[in-house]
Amino acid sequence: LDDLGIKPSGYFIPEANEECFKWNGDTITGYYDDKLKEYLKETNGVLKIPKRCKDTGYRALSGISYIENIVMQDGILNLNSQTFRGCQNLKSVYISKTVRYIYDLVFNACPNLSKIEVDSENLNYSSENGILYDKNKTKLIQAPGAIEICKIPDTVKIIGNYSFESCKNLKEIEIPEGVTHINMYAFDGCKSLTTINLPDTLTKIEYGAFMTVNLTGEIVIPDNVEYIGGNVFNNCKNIEKIIIGSKVKTITGDYYGSRMDVHAFNFCSELKAFEVKNDNIYFSSQDGILYNKDKTKLILAPYGYTVNNLYIPNTVKEIGERAFFACENITGILYIPNGVTTIGFQSFSQIGISGEVNIPSSVTDLTRNAFSSSKYITKINVDENNQNYSSQDGILYNKDKTTLIFAPQNLTIENLTLPNSVKTIEGMSFEECKNITGTLTLNNNLETIKDRAFYGCYNITGDIIIPSNVSTMDGGIFQMCSGIKTIKCRQTSKPSGWSNNWNSYCNATVEWGYTGE
Repeated sequence: LDDLGIKPSGYFIPEANEECFKWNGDTITGYYDDKLKEYLKETNGVLKIPKRCKDTGYRALSGISYIENIVMQDGILNLNSQTFRGCQNLKSVYISKTVRYIYDLVFNACPNLSKIEVDSENLNYSSENGILYDKNKTKLIQAPGAIEICKIPDTVKIIGNYSFESCKNLKEIEIPEGVTHINMYAFDGCKSLTTINLPDTLTKIEYGAFMTVNLTGEIVIPDNVEYIGGNVFNNCKNIEKIIIGSKVKTITGDYYGSRMDVHAFNFCSELKAFEVKNDNIYFSSQDGILYNKDKTKLILAPYGYTVNNLYIPNTVKEIGERAFFACENITGILYIPNGVTTIGFQSFSQIGISGEVNIPSSVTDLTRNAFSSSKYITKINVDENNQNYSSQDGILYNKDKTTLIFAPQNLTIENLTLPNSVKTIEGMSFEECKNITGTLTLNNNLETIKDRAFYGCYNITGDIIIPSNVSTMDGGIFQMCSGIKTIKCRQTSKPSGWSNNWNSYCNATVEWGYTGE
């Protein structure tokens, strides 16, 4: 009837392969594996989308290994996100003239896909050299997974979300002048791409744009770039230097409206230095470390930064979140000058600094995770004139010692007894303090022990008495504490404020209603 130009009077005439799919009205929501496999055997792997289909459901046909070619007939309107994602043997796709909207990730993670072809009469999309664009080729939407070399047309202004994601064979790409935006995850996973030249017209690089790309050597951020999103170069292990242009004013931005505590340059293990151009009015650099313009905030040290003895400049008031995170090549002592007021989340976590760390009197905001997982720090000492914090035996407390905040991982104590003033022990405060040996004595005024407070303290031995005032216990308090034999609770039964998992991953025997000394 179609060949004769005769239209049926009914709503549709079923096609031979419609029974292969699960339907919700005119939307394909899934498939019947055996039926689809049998049908594709007859068509040599060609999947012809029925005319009845108007939409496809989320991931409706993802991961089907025996689809080799897809032909969309006129009638289909929308392709939902990840419809064909992960179809490992998919080689070509034909998009009909009726398609009006294609969501992100429709054809991603299809490593053998070499061609996406769009009907020339389609009003919304076009294709060139197997790549999917909007109609006027101002936005590159999707490159096929098997692409190796790409020269982007001069008309393109935007490289779209996920457009080259998982194109593992991409070796060369030419981005023309005129491109202004590289959207999120655009080149994520392009493991064969080692060099990139960013055009001078570029103004924005969004979240995760070059994650896990094997870029090498020096990366130059052009002068017109204003925005660099979080995780843009995450895990680019071979970058050695980042040169930041004169107009950059945002580094590490928002992701789906939620602020992420991640930097644009996370886990760049060979990164040795940042260099900020002198005329940038928002940022500066000194000795390879990234600061705000007047160096009152230390933003980030490169992961590969190497120095013995770290001296924070006297201008610094704030040490930013994750500023020295995982900088294992920074060794020796740490000098924090008086004048620093804020030490941010995980700012010195996993650093190579050893020995004692002295907190000056000026610090008013010190997160409990600031020194977490730093294996070589032995003590935290707080200046006695500090109005917010104090220390005792190398352990960090609030000023009046009612809250125990943090113990450094290499703290060495035999038979630990907590001060009588302590009412709260913060979560993970003694994380993997393996050099705390012998007994642990909790004070009678204690009220709250937060999540996994003594995680990994396997050299604490003997019995532990839980005081009667403890009304709150989070989960996994003594997780991986294999040396503890008995936990003696003065409570007659589990209080309502105790987590059901308070003693999970701990083999100690629990005794209720303990009345002894």
